Amino acid sequence: MRTTIYMGMSLDGFVARLDDTLDFLGGPPDSTAAEGSFESEVGASFAAFMATVDVLVMGRRTFEVVVPFPEWPYGKTPVVVLSRTLTAVPDGVPPTVRITSGEPAEVLRALEADGAQHVYVDGARTARDFLAAGLITDLVVTHVPVLIGTGITPWGPLPHDVRLKLVSTARFAGNAAQSHWSVVRGAPPR
Repeated sequence: MRTTIYMGMSLDGFVARLDDTLDFLGGPPDSTAAEGSFESEVGASFAAFMATVDVLVMGRRTFEVVVPFPEWPYGKTPVVVLSRTLTAVPDGVPPTVRITSGEPAEVLRALEADGAQHVYVDGARTARDFLAAGLITDLVVTHVPVLIGTGITPWGPLPHDVRLKLVSTARFAGNAAQSHWSVVRGAPPR
């Protein structure tokens, strides 16, 4: 099974501000270059990625940030929200959303048993937990050229080094860059 962390972040590694706002991810001020806009290029990249995804797994905190968006960003893709505190899906949320709890490995086993072949892992803590458990195969990170100094990061302590191999890098309008990395299996532990 393929498991991908797909995130936008500041150049200093933050996916959200400490208050969960994402305003800095909207693109740099000069993002209307002749070759297209930051928003359209990132949107096209995200749509192409989502077309390959069978199910999205996200944490409760990320879910609570996404719910108020004017438009549900995941279309008809099934979404599994990991939470130990949330017990019901709020009104107005698409029926493709369900809530579960459990450790990353057991969640993935259940999804694989249901036929999932590509899982998108979203949310800083959820991404960190899956990465620490050795369950991520790919990382796709879009760096927006801004330093925000402090915020929420998916990176943190790991039980061992996670070696990566660069698959591709693309430049977007406004000097943003997206890199796709694959996790090198069998890399020596530290």
